[in-house]
Amino acid sequence: MKTILIVDDKAIIRELVETALRGEGYRTVSACGGADAITMLASEVPELVLLDLCMPSVDGLGVLTRMRSTPSLGKVPVIVLTSAGDRATVTQVARLGVSGFILKDSFSLPGLLKKVAEVLAPGTPAVGPASQVAARSLAPTPPRRAVTSSPTIRPPSAAGGAFTSDGRSATEALKSLPSIMSRPQLLARIDKCGELQGLSPAVAQVMKLTANSHTSCEALAKAIGQDQAIAVKILKLANSSVYTRGKPVDSVQTAVVRIGLERIRQAVINLSVVDRFSAVAFDRHLETRQFWEHAIACGIIAAEIAHATDAKHADGAFTAGLMHDVGRVVLAEQLGAAYVEVISMAQALQLPLETVETRMLGATHAEIMERVLLRWGFPKGLVKPIVLHHSSAGVIRTTAPEQVVEAARLALANRLAHALLLGTSGNETIYPTEELCQAVGLSPATFQHLIGLAQQQTDDMKFAMLSNSSGSAWPRRVEQVRAGLRAPFRPLFVSASPDTDAFRVFIQQMAEADTGEPPNVAVVHLARDEDKLGLLEQLRAAQAARGLSNAPCVVLTPPGRSAPLPSATGRFWRHLTTPVTVSAFVDAVNAAIAPAAGRNAA
Repeated sequence: MKTILIVDDKAIIRELVETALRGEGYRTVSACGGADAITMLASEVPELVLLDLCMPSVDGLGVLTRMRSTPSLGKVPVIVLTSAGDRATVTQVARLGVSGFILKDSFSLPGLLKKVAEVLAPGTPAVGPASQVAARSLAPTPPRRAVTSSPTIRPPSAAGGAFTSDGRSATEALKSLPSIMSRPQLLARIDKCGELQGLSPAVAQVMKLTANSHTSCEALAKAIGQDQAIAVKILKLANSSVYTRGKPVDSVQTAVVRIGLERIRQAVINLSVVDRFSAVAFDRHLETRQFWEHAIACGIIAAEIAHATDAKHADGAFTAGLMHDVGRVVLAEQLGAAYVEVISMAQALQLPLETVETRMLGATHAEIMERVLLRWGFPKGLVKPIVLHHSSAGVIRTTAPEQVVEAARLALANRLAHALLLGTSGNETIYPTEELCQAVGLSPATFQHLIGLAQQQTDDMKFAMLSNSSGSAWPRRVEQVRAGLRAPFRPLFVSASPDTDAFRVFIQQMAEADTGEPPNVAVVHLARDEDKLGLLEQLRAAQAARGLSNAPCVVLTPPGRSAPLPSATGRFWRHLTTPVTVSAFVDAVNAAIAPAAGRNAA
């Protein structure tokens, strides 16, 4: 196993690079500065050094100078990873002989891994000629590309040392990300996407006919029949559990009657949009069918919430749910590999994707949809909820006081679709739901009803709306996530509002089928400080009822809570801040259910 020494005074850089290299099978050691590196090099000679130049006390140039004057270190390859890219620095470093020069402002983990593999490949000269290094380093930097075959990089969880328990290191990591473009530049790119493309003449005719209240079902069925793909999907939709009433339908006209003239326009628009955006490649970071499964699930849940609170808006709620993440597809179309890089960094840092979008692109996928949907002629009442679908109840009340219910309904539907692991939008994050339930007036009983209904209706409708001509098995996201667990997960969940808590829904999806065995991990969702003592007592009582004592614990709190539970001594626990990514939660559970020796090492 080849050893790589990482020398950088920034802990977040060292930890990210170490995690990436270990994932590729390398052994890593790290130094927090030049003096530390010189001491380590005196006792061990690595196969490669990754060296930052700008460090206090002894800088990278001093380390490199010492290495080249020491016989045992003279031919050890060095890759310089730095923010200093001026000609004088590059020339000075190149004269000493290095194998690569990577600027941090164009830094990517996949690119670094590729360079490391090249340098360590058999037959590669240990130290590149100075003239060649200088020439490569001073040449114009090509556009940054995302390497789509890169593995997912997961830094350790909060309590493991990469992030502090109050999330400060996550914030630092976010601030360190390079900006790909500014908000004005992004909007200029988006403006090029034009009108909805690819809608067939038949769809346009259907939209024209449905605008006339005197259109007959026969005329509408004839127009739909001109587009075979839409006609087949309308038939499937009419026979799905959402519309099934009585015998199966076998003609487009009967399907139109069953769905209804008022709803058929919405259905055709929805199907057309899915067709329009189903060919976009997210590569390995997002499977298209999973993307649309999440969108359909969100639409179904939003429509069911509307039925329970205001049935008049159920169809519009479904369309808002279906469309809420189309901004991501637009970004993928317009930005290509640059947007894949945004997804990669969100996964690597275990942060919500919309947070990384804001940092690297200047705006989220939801924000750009306001511009896009208005240009496409969508009703204004549908636009604001889509723009706010990642917002909290408080932000919604402040930003859209006239549409609190509509926006909160969509935000809640999106969070429940995430918690149920129905497909994935590329944003693997679980969010709290209690305040949004209050904002839309959703009772615990209705919340539970939605959970049972969503899976069945999503399964039914996704096959009606999506093509699967390849005949390949449809991957279930929940099974993919469970595969990341090292042992069966038997949770004991404690929360102040368990009946409307998305984290309870999520861990139930993750849990193994009930085998009668006792829980092996306690999960505590502490949303408010005032609930701390009550939840601790609940946890003790629940453990006692199951004959447990100090079970390993995963504690979920909002950001800024440094002491999640009193008297945590004597138990293994991990603290995660909400919202929390699926991968961060899986990492925490794996650490909790590891054998005692493994937990002590962690």
